[in-house]
Amino acid sequence: SLALNFKQMSLYLAPAFFCYLLAGCHRRGGTRAAQLGHVLKLGAVVVGTFALCWLPFLLSGDLAHAKAVLVRIFPVERHLYEDKVANFWCTLSLVPFLKLKRMLSIGSLLKLALLATFGALVPPCALLLRSPSRLGFLLCATSCGLAFFLCSYQVHEKHILLPLLPLSLLAHRIPALFGWFATVACFSLFPLLKRDGLVLPYWLMQAAFLALSLALSPPPPPPPPPPPS
Repeated sequence: SLALNFKQMSLYLAPAFFCYLLAGCHRRGGTRAAQLGHVLKLGAVVVGTFALCWLPFLLSGDLAHAKAVLVRIFPVERHLYEDKVANFWCTLSLVPFLKLKRMLSIGSLLKLALLATFGALVPPCALLLRSPSRLGFLLCATSCGLAFFLCSYQVHEKHILLPLLPLSLLAHRIPALFGWFATVACFSLFPLLKRDGLVLPYWLMQAAFLALSLALSPPPPPPPPPPPS
């Protein structure tokens, strides 16, 4: 809740937290009344945290202060994406007749990005609500982060680090897959690193990290024996 009041990037992982906590309320309570009680307690904590964060701005007597904070948290005055981002909208702009930033207004682009992001969030969140687990939470958080990175409004290159964070907690289970994902994710950051003159360190660290991930991967299982003739 505190992170959501700081930057819109926190929304990338928020759906996974919401679904995991909501599923936990359902599993903890035996009766419907007990389940509802857990949900109300959770809601009170969230609403109370938001109220404490916004109270100084709302009590200032000038709603322009609260509006200024909202504009900083959600910079909608900017456009659909920033610079060179490996997301769906930036890739779609490579098609000559699909320049959405020129064809649609900012309000229309916001609605389009919202619908696309919500559609991408539904499958992982539904699975987590149906079968909550710690592994499911990390997978859902990764999927939600990728949904926001690929489809949401105002995406920056560094936002790929958000889905990489929960996936890193699964690196011991799938080191090779995590190594490849981290390598591709860091490639999204290459324009920023190139701007800072870090091309050589980037390639050296990428090669070393990928080699280490492959070296730590368990060997593939042996092939099954041939069926008896």
